[in-house]
Amino acid sequence: QKVKNYMLGDDIIFDVNLNLGKGKFTAYTCDFNAEYISINADYRS
Repeated sequence: QKVKNYMLGDDIIFDVNLNLGKGKFTAYTCDFNAEYISINADYRS
């Protein structure tokens, strides 16, 4: 239930630690709608 509530929120934060120092990077995106996922699920390079 805790994860479900988090995923239903307005913001989802992914925190990745690569142990490469103290640098930070922020990226914003908004294309994860159903159509975007469907198109990219079928994409082959």
